Amino acid sequence: MESPLVKTAKLLGGAVLAFVFWTSPTGAAEYFVSPTGGNAAPFMSWDTAATNIQDAIDAASAGDVVWVTNGVYATGGKVMDGDLTNRVVLDKALTVQSVNGPFVTTIRGSLDPTTSTNGPLALRCAWVTNGASLIGFTLQAGGTRNAGAPTTLQSGGGAWCVSATAVLANCIIEGGAAYSGGGVYQGTLVNCAVLRNQAYGGAGTYSSVLRNCTVALNLGVGTYLGSLTNCIVYSITGNRWFPFPEYSG
Repeated sequence: MESPLVKTAKLLGGAVLAFVFWTSPTGAAEYFVSPTGGNAAPFMSWDTAATNIQDAIDAASAGDVVWVTNGVYATGGKVMDGDLTNRVVLDKALTVQSVNGPFVTTIRGSLDPTTSTNGPLALRCAWVTNGASLIGFTLQAGGTRNAGAPTTLQSGGGAWCVSATAVLANCIIEGGAAYSGGGVYQGTLVNCAVLRNQAYGGAGTYSSVLRNCTVALNLGVGTYLGSLTNCIVYSITGNRWFPFPEYSG
């Protein structure tokens, strides 16, 4: 069933509907992910595709491409800081790209797509390192811890990016929650929609570079710090908090 927030993204037009298509770098090895794949390492064909995105990433090397077909990916993950699990971790400079775009390919943090869970049970959707690209996904209902290091454990409910060289493109980031960057912390966003996220600082994005993006309906300041080029930011509710456990720090 299609999320109401994805329906909203379709109605927005603009950002996520004007897709830019990427192709595999010359000489890159290709890995495949499908909910109905054979799940046989090293996942280098659709017949043997991993059923879990993280498994395919772990099998790949820097410069490779991981192709992900339609589905909701709400299993697997990896811890990068403290004890917070990220559903997908791009910890090498590779590309993870959906076959058919964000309306049919979702990475989900909370198992309930209508609720972002913060605290001990939270799962962030994605963690992205320098030089890595995540292309064509909906990142849905990601959350963070409500205690611990503010930068690494309480920021970036939808995606946490190491720097501006970590790229999200053609993505919808929806329903995330954090202390800073309810949708995205740092990183560069290209042709993305950032919708209905919530945070104290930067409900949509925090210290991110945005190009050709739409930031809308976020509970708190839509964007904080960073820069915007050819973007639309609207329907901001202001500096309001939300009914989740209080954060420390």
